Amino acid sequence: MSIITSDGIEPLLRPDDPRPSGPGSRGPSGVDVGSATLSLGEDGLTPEQVKRWHYAFTPYRNYAGDKKIADRALSWAKEHYRIYRDSTTDLRAKWQSLWDLYHGWSLANERGGGVHVPEVYKMVETLVPRIEEALLNYDPWFAVRARRQTDQYQERRIQQYLDYELDANKWPSLVPYAARAYMIHGFCAIKSWWAYETKFVIERDVSRSTGTDGRPRFDITTRDVEKLIYEGPRLALVNNYRYVVDTSVDDPQRGLISGDICDMTFDQIAALGEMDVFENWQKLSEAQPSVQEENWERQMSQTVWPYNGLMGRLPDGAPRVIPVFEAWGPLD
Repeated sequence: MSIITSDGIEPLLRPDDPRPSGPGSRGPSGVDVGSATLSLGEDGLTPEQVKRWHYAFTPYRNYAGDKKIADRALSWAKEHYRIYRDSTTDLRAKWQSLWDLYHGWSLANERGGGVHVPEVYKMVETLVPRIEEALLNYDPWFAVRARRQTDQYQERRIQQYLDYELDANKWPSLVPYAARAYMIHGFCAIKSWWAYETKFVIERDVSRSTGTDGRPRFDITTRDVEKLIYEGPRLALVNNYRYVVDTSVDDPQRGLISGDICDMTFDQIAALGEMDVFENWQKLSEAQPSVQEENWERQMSQTVWPYNGLMGRLPDGAPRVIPVFEAWGPLD
C-alpha cells in the first residue's frame, strides 16, 4: 500500500483513492503491498493518527462500495442465515425448553405460570462457581509455552501481554455467563475485535500575568478535544440465540460461515465507518432498522422475559439500536 503523510496531517490514501500519489501495487494473494509513513506526536497517537495506523495495517480493500460484490455478499449472508435457521429449528426449540426450566417454569404450564420448578436452576448455579474455581484458581490461570529454547523471552512477553489484556477486559467476569450458556445450550462463543475508543474531553490552559494596575490577571483558554482513551482488543460473550455457524461441519474453524447478530448504536457504526470498516453507513442515519429474526429469540436471552414486551419502545432521546449481522467466511 502506498501511503503518504505530510507532518501527520494528510490522511492515508486507500489503494483506490484517486489522489495524485497513485495506488499501491497488489500482491499475488490480493493484498495491497507497498510502504507507509506515519508521523507520531509527542503525546502518542491522536484519533486521526489511529485511523491512519488502522488503514496501514488493513491490507485488504473494502469492496462494500462495489454494488455488484456487495449484492452478492448480502445474498450470501442471507442464504447462510436461512440455512442455519432451517437446520436448527428443533435444536432451538430444545434450547427454549431448557431456558424455561432454568428459570423455574414448568413445561406443562405457560411461561411465567404459578408452578415453579427450581431443580435445573439449582444444578446450574451449583456448578458455575466450581467451573470458575477450576479455571481461575491459579495466577496466572493459563500458560504460554515456547517450542524452542531461544523463544523463551518472547514467551514471557506474550504471557504478560495476554494476561494484561484479559484482565483489562474483565475476562473473569465473563466466565460465569459463559458457563451458564454452555450448560444450558451445550456451547458458548466469545468473540474478540480490535477497538479504538475515543472521547471528547475539555482541556483548559490557564496563564497568569500582572495587569497594569498591579493586580493578577488570569487568561483561560478552553478547548473541546477528541482523545484516544483505549486501543486494544475487546471481548464479548455471543448471544447463543443470535449466533450463526455452519452446521454441516463438526469444527467451526472449517465451516463456511461464522457470525452473530449484535446490537450497535448508530454512533458505534459511524465510528467504525470512519475507520473504513463499514461502507455506506451514512444511509443509516435516517433509516429505521428492520428486525427479521423471530422476537422470542431476542427476548429469551433477557432476564425480564416475559415482561420485556412492555419495554419494546426506547424512551425519547435514547440512542437508536440497530441489529448488525457480522459474518465471516469465503466469498468467491
